[in-house]
Amino acid sequence: MTLKSIPSIKNAIPTTTKDSWIHHWESRTKTISCIIMVFTLVFLKTPLLLILSFAILTAIVLSMGVSIKQIVIRVVCFLPFLLLMSLPIMIGGGIPPTQERKTLALLLIFKSLNALFIMFIMFFSQPVPALLNGLAHMKLPSSFISIIFLSWRYVFILSERLSQFYKSLKSRLFQPRFHKNSFKVYGEIMGGMLVKSIDTSEKVYRAMASRGFNGKMPTSKPKSITIIDILKSVLFISSVILLHIIEKWWF
Repeated sequence: MTLKSIPSIKNAIPTTTKDSWIHHWESRTKTISCIIMVFTLVFLKTPLLLILSFAILTAIVLSMGVSIKQIVIRVVCFLPFLLLMSLPIMIGGGIPPTQERKTLALLLIFKSLNALFIMFIMFFSQPVPALLNGLAHMKLPSSFISIIFLSWRYVFILSERLSQFYKSLKSRLFQPRFHKNSFKVYGEIMGGMLVKSIDTSEKVYRAMASRGFNGKMPTSKPKSITIIDILKSVLFISSVILLHIIEKWWF
C-alpha cells in the first residue's frame, strides 16, 4: 500500500476560500519572505512604524478573506501571553510606570502582533499540507518535516479526545469547582489522556510501519516559482526595508 503525498492527504483543512493574490503566491517564496519579515520587523524601535506595519498586515489578512471575527478570536486567545509579557515590564519599576517602560511594553505588544499576523498570512492562505510540501522542497531535514506534520495531526487527535472527555463529564452532570473532589477528577482525566496517548502512539507507529513508512513524508512536485512570486517577495521585503530607512532618517 503506497502512501499519499502531503498535499493529497485527506482531511487537509484550507483556511480560507477566497482566491486572492496571497493564495496564488508560491509556498516556498511566501514562507521565506514571511520569516524574513518577522526577523526584520523585530528590529524596528519606533512604535509609530510598528503600528503602521500592523495596520498594513491587518489589511492584507482581511484581503485574504479572513473575517474580522476570526481575527478577533485569535487575537483574544493571544492576549494572555501579551499580558504576561507586558505587565511585568509596565509595573516592574513601580506604579505609575515610567514613559520608557510604557514605550517598551508597546514595542513588545506590536512586535508580537506583527509576528502573529505574518503567521496568519503564511498559514491562512494555504492548507498546512501544502506548506509542509513546500518546506520539504527547501532542503530541510526530512525528519524535521515529518515531526511537524505528525505534530499537526496530533493536535486534531488531542482536540477530539478532549471533546470526548468533556461530553463524558457533561453527561455525568459534573460541575467544575475549586474543590479537592474536582481536582481528583482532573487528575484522573490527565492520567487517562496519558495512557490513551501512549496507546494511540503505538497504534499509529504500527500502522505507519505496516505501510512502509521510513521516516520521510512522501511529497509531490512543488509548484514552479514564477517571476510574479519573486516580485511579491521583493515587495514584501522591500516594504520592511523602507520602514527601516524611514526610522533611520526621520526618527
